[in-house]
Amino acid sequence: MSRWIKVLCSLVLFISISVSADTEEKRAEMLINAAQSIIKDNKYGSLISVDHLGFPQARTVMFSQPNDDFVLWVATKPNTGKVAEIYANPKVKFHFIADDHKSYLSVVGMATLHSDLKTVKENDFFEPKLKAKLWPDFPKDYLLIRIEPIAIEMIGRNIHPDRATWQAQHLCLKPSYHGVCQ
Repeated sequence: MSRWIKVLCSLVLFISISVSADTEEKRAEMLINAAQSIIKDNKYGSLISVDHLGFPQARTVMFSQPNDDFVLWVATKPNTGKVAEIYANPKVKFHFIADDHKSYLSVVGMATLHSDLKTVKENDFFEPKLKAKLWPDFPKDYLLIRIEPIAIEMIGRNIHPDRATWQAQHLCLKPSYHGVCQ
């Protein structure tokens, strides 16, 4: 009899783990779909970096629409404050807001700076007229910031915060970054 109880307990455990994994997979898919819709609705977002005194600095910037990997690209000039801040501390956050749905999305990530012509050409997202106006010495005065996502956090578009803490929903994209994904 105890053997059957063990088998039954194992079966119940297996089913609960399977249901839990399936539920987490559906939750992740729902978060990703909502996040992608917020990004698609925006042409601008806020790039948040940390200055030399440890204070966050937010700047409204135009960005590339990411692929499914959520990598974002931002164009800037090499001598800007955000570039100096990223050299010193590559940890950034990119924040989107969608007022129409009272939604927001933040992408927590690591930024890298790219000025080589091959990377610039492969990831150039600016219209030629605007690029000529903003970067008259292109590609000499042009720099790309690549934001590799670690996690996303969001509220809105049927993604609800925790009722007790109001904490946003969180999805880890790179579990190897301890602390960010906990």
